Amino acid sequence: MSDPLDARFLPYHGLGRRRLTLLMDATNKCNLRCIMCHFAREEAQREPAVQWTEANLERLEREVLPFVKRACLSAGTEPLMWKRFPELLEVLRRARVPEVDMVTNGLLLTDELADRIVKAGLTCVQLSLDGASKETYDSVRVGGKFEDFLAAVGRLNAAKRRLGSRRPELQFNFTMMSRNVGELTDLVRLAHEHGVRYLDLRHMVMNHGLDLARESLLLEKERTNRELDRARALAAGLGVRLTRCPENFEPADGETPACETGEPPRDLPSDAMAPPPARPETYAASAARDERSRDYPRLDLDALPPAPLCDAPWRQLNVKPDRSVVPCCFWYTEEPLGDLDRESFEDIRQGEGFRRLRWEILSGHLGPNCARCPVTGIGSVEDESAFQAYRP
Repeated sequence: MSDPLDARFLPYHGLGRRRLTLLMDATNKCNLRCIMCHFAREEAQREPAVQWTEANLERLEREVLPFVKRACLSAGTEPLMWKRFPELLEVLRRARVPEVDMVTNGLLLTDELADRIVKAGLTCVQLSLDGASKETYDSVRVGGKFEDFLAAVGRLNAAKRRLGSRRPELQFNFTMMSRNVGELTDLVRLAHEHGVRYLDLRHMVMNHGLDLARESLLLEKERTNRELDRARALAAGLGVRLTRCPENFEPADGETPACETGEPPRDLPSDAMAPPPARPETYAASAARDERSRDYPRLDLDALPPAPLCDAPWRQLNVKPDRSVVPCCFWYTEEPLGDLDRESFEDIRQGEGFRRLRWEILSGHLGPNCARCPVTGIGSVEDESAFQAYRP
């Protein structure tokens, strides 16, 4: 394909039919109220339950899954809160999706569900924890118990042994903050002891209204660097792989750690960050009144980068509990780009919203969401946008 705004543009989409990564949440609920999560906000807890139906699953299997290389079951909710979760596993198995991950807190896992997960051939189960001790885990993951989490890990390992399977691989996902960064080496040991081969470490992204500014490791750069160095060295020695690990901070010369002064640095992002607009114009509506929607400025094919700033508009799809479609799980400030209840999968992927987003990425004229995306700072901890969900 020679049109870079097309979903099938070869340099960014690649050859073959299965090229998409699918992120999906089949329910909008979670059983925990982790202190840094949007579920800790009262308005999130009051939202009416939204869940997929059997008809939604059938359509997903028919229209979307034939194009999916990797499916990730959860982009921000707890997948085991959905009663039809075993049916989803069967649909993914039947569709022969090559790679299937799930992200879970594990606390609702039963022996039967563990067996189903192993039999379904999942590639990886990512288990979220934010403390390597009971005290820290219980203080962050409100509503959970550390001993119950470890029991869930044990159930998965027992199911793998019982069924003679090496899959799924297990991964711990750990959100670093002031209260738990000192447990990174304990986390590596915990993973090793429980047969967990992979660790994903990430900085906390502050959500609006949760009053967590003092948990940000922007306050404790030198301490964070020390703990990361120790964790990397121990992981290498024990054979635990860090699938994601932030780079060290570069503290200014003569900087005194904020934990010693008790004062936050001037550049610390405020937790009083502005939430997204209540109901912004839809992408399609704003594009319809914009000349760019009818006649995009031409892109020089020879001048296109070998890889775009973000390839999500070509390679990724995030389907939410209400079947609305967005490009990624950090799509905070814009309307969805489609609705699988009302539009076909192909119409959404080739529609005005996605085409405009691709143009913005390639031209550098970023829209409100992409301009304040926290992912841009994940690879560069000096970028303050990595630490906040919204910027005023």
